[in-house]
Formats: sequence, C-alpha cells, structure tokens
Amino acid sequence: MFPLECNELLKNGADRLIMKITADSGSYGVPYLVGIKGEKEVWSKRFTASAVNLAKFDYSCKGNVITLWSAYPGPNNPTSQKITWNGKNLEKQIEFLKSSNSGDFYESLPEEVTDHYSFWAKKGQHIFLQVNNIYSPTTLSFYGRSSAEPIEKFEFYKDDKHWDYILPETGKYKISVTNIKGEQKYDTSMYYLKIKIQ
Repeated sequence: MFPLECNELLKNGADRLIMKITADSGSYGVPYLVGIKGEKEVWSKRFTASAVNLAKFDYSCKGNVITLWSAYPGPNNPTSQKITWNGKNLEKQIEFLKSSNSGDFYESLPEEVTDHYSFWAKKGQHIFLQVNNIYSPTTLSFYGRSSAEPIEKFEFYKDDKHWDYILPETGKYKISVTNIKGEQKYDTSMYYLKIKIQ
C-alpha cells in the first residue's frame, strides 16, 4: 500500500487516502484509490489507468492530480499517467503530444465499472472516436464542456463503432466507458478506444 499525503485530495468521508495495487499478471497490477477511516477501508475506486509494473513503479500527487510512473521490464524509460480525483470519479487526463493529435487505449473493464477520460480542445476542432470491445456490451458517453447530460451515448459490442463531432467551444471534454451488467459469460470486458482531434 502507498500513502497519498496531498492535502488537496478530497477524502470523501475518509480520514486518509492510500493507493493499493491488486495483482493482475506477474509483476503487474491494477491501481485503486482507497479511503481509510480509523483502520477500516470505507471505499475503493479503480483508477482509469493501464496496469502498472510494480518492479518499476513510482507515484506523486499535486493538488487533485495523481501521477503514476511505470516502465516495461528491461532498459525502458518510465511513462506517466495523470489521473484527476474530483471526490467522486478518477479521470485519466489525455495529453496529446505535439507530434500527435491522437491517442489509443486498450483497457480491461470489470462489470458495472466506468472508466473516465478528460481532455482539452479548442472550438471548431473535429473529434473522431473509434471504439470496439470483446466479451460484453459496453456504453460510451461523450460530455461537452458545460453539459451535465451526454451529448452522445451509444452501446458497442464486438463491431467497430465510429463517431465524429465538431466541438462547439473551447474547454474540457469528458468521455466515459461503462461495462454493462448483463447475462454475458465474462465479468470483465476488454475495450479499445481511439481518440483523434483535427
């Protein structure tokens, strides 16, 4: 377990926050944000993040942002994942590189769990989304800068789903991906999300 001692992080009824990594495969694990009250775990939130290699892992927090560093085995440099905690959801910040305007995400998603993504974009830019998954039906919701309800929401399962939209204003946009509870054989889905902005 890893203590998180940033005072700005909302504790949501807990006395303190920790991060724990649950075993996934070999030295890799899935990070969770955990609220502790007294000596008891009172809530737990799965990070919207790729599994991390505990053999090459580090982390930090500043304000309401938790940064995870991890590297593949061997002589590889660590890469970072920035996650924003708003007291309710953990949102993965998508930061497009100067040389690239797109991002690809391959993630596992347990039943009835939602992954949250956020990114900044400018008015008039064109966003293209491509999604696919296996094992179970999944929904994607796209939220505008000032919309409480999704601008677009659709279900996808096995076949590729494409959607594009011209952004009406400059600001922060959000995407959520949810594994729907149903009669599927598997409790965990695997999905692919591609985001491109022009």
